[in-house]
Amino acid sequence: MTDKILVPVDLEHTEKLTKALSVAATIARAEEAEVCFLGVTDSGPSAVAATPEAYATKLTAFAEDQAKTRGISAKANAVIVHDTPVELAKAILGGAKEAGADLIVMASHVPGLQEHVFATHAGYIANHAPISVYVVR
Repeated sequence: MTDKILVPVDLEHTEKLTKALSVAATIARAEEAEVCFLGVTDSGPSAVAATPEAYATKLTAFAEDQAKTRGISAKANAVIVHDTPVELAKAILGGAKEAGADLIVMASHVPGLQEHVFATHAGYIANHAPISVYVVR
């Protein structure tokens, strides 16, 4: 049984999360699980928000909208790091542990040439997470 689902989100590209959000919501409703939307951002200004506090506010609004729209219980967790591309995978794994998640549902993209040389974030998480990981393309 699944009690908590962690869903990493990139607020700059929410249009690419549609399938993963749908899968997470379907599992959450079926299992009566809570969804934790995890956003990872730098401490400086970004395309999404000028400050970490503004980012956290936008992530909370996103989680509240998802809860209302999809009929699920949801919360938000904004994690601030120094270098998002470098620290993203470890921040997601740490966020899953902190949330007490027993499932991670995350979006991925169709791999290209670069992914045959370098591991993707989703691939890294799937290989290193101590819990189940559902990667959605």
